[in-house]
Amino acid sequence: MTLEEIKAIREAEKQAEEMRIEAQRKADQIVREARNKAEATVTEAVKEGEQERAELIKQAETDSLKEGEKIKEDFSKDFEALEKEALGNMDKAVNFIMERIVTTDGNS
Repeated sequence: MTLEEIKAIREAEKQAEEMRIEAQRKADQIVREARNKAEATVTEAVKEGEQERAELIKQAETDSLKEGEKIKEDFSKDFEALEKEALGNMDKAVNFIMERIVTTDGNS
């Protein structure tokens, strides 16, 4: 082998090593970028999840308040109906007691 051939081989090996180093550098950069992108994606997904959770909680609270108001309204209507019925029965009860008193006093 001649000196020129040895120099050519060494130059080719040197270029091959430089290419390998450059390829490794690019691969490392691609991996870094992929990790950064993955982290950004996860961060965004977490943020969206937190926003959705907050919206669901807010909606649940709103629904609960509406349901509570409906229950309160229904209770109020039921109470008024029972109160009206009780007052109506009060007159009957008073009349009944008065009749008993009058009847008891009348028979004595």
